[in-house]
Amino acid sequence: MEGIVREKERIERETQEQLEDSEKRLKEERNMREDQQKTLEEQHEEELKRRRVQWREEYEREEEEEKKKKICSETGPSLQGENRDIEPCWQNNQRSFHAAAQSLRRDENTSEV
Repeated sequence: MEGIVREKERIERETQEQLEDSEKRLKEERNMREDQQKTLEEQHEEELKRRRVQWREEYEREEEEEKKKKICSETGPSLQGENRDIEPCWQNNQRSFHAAAQSLRRDENTSEV
């Protein structure tokens, strides 16, 4: 009789250990999947940020080109020679604009993180 009780207790211990091991593995798998999901979400967010910056830069380039075209179209043919004098000034303003835009982008990127 005592042998049967011991056998039953041993079986219960083994069953409990197996249950605990299964729960531990399940928890580890769940944590691993959550980590993978977070990593994928972070990668997706980074890709979206990169694309936003790329689109913004492209938009700014197009805006700048449109401004140049507008200025050139408003300038009459007789004044085209005078545009050569304006070009260095235009380039300096253009550099200032780009520096300011880059500074704004850096500020946006640091505030988003």
